[in-house]
Amino acid sequence: MTIVISTIHDPRSTIHDPRDFAMISKTDLKKIASLAKIEITENELPALSQQVGQILEYVQTIDELNLVGIVPTSHAVFVNNVFRDDVVINNHISEDVLSQAPESDGEFFKVPRVL
Repeated sequence: MTIVISTIHDPRSTIHDPRDFAMISKTDLKKIASLAKIEITENELPALSQQVGQILEYVQTIDELNLVGIVPTSHAVFVNNVFRDDVVINNHISEDVLSQAPESDGEFFKVPRVL
């Protein structure tokens, strides 16, 4: 299994092997920041490059795992929505509410005209 990060696999990228994450170039980091719409200063680039490289190296450890027969999931735990069945009931709430109104016209409340 190879981790692919699409912004890094740009033909102009200086990283050609996914294992070369130790230090991401300033050019690649600027491109990633641009795509993510994140503003970074020149002073932040060296530290950020090293931090992103460390994160990607850690993620690369997934290659060491035996993942044969493991189905990819979208959640770490099983998620099950709990819905009840829709049950149609015949309630007479509209009749009760309309019976308490000062005036009604069939299924509607009668109210004074507002101008």
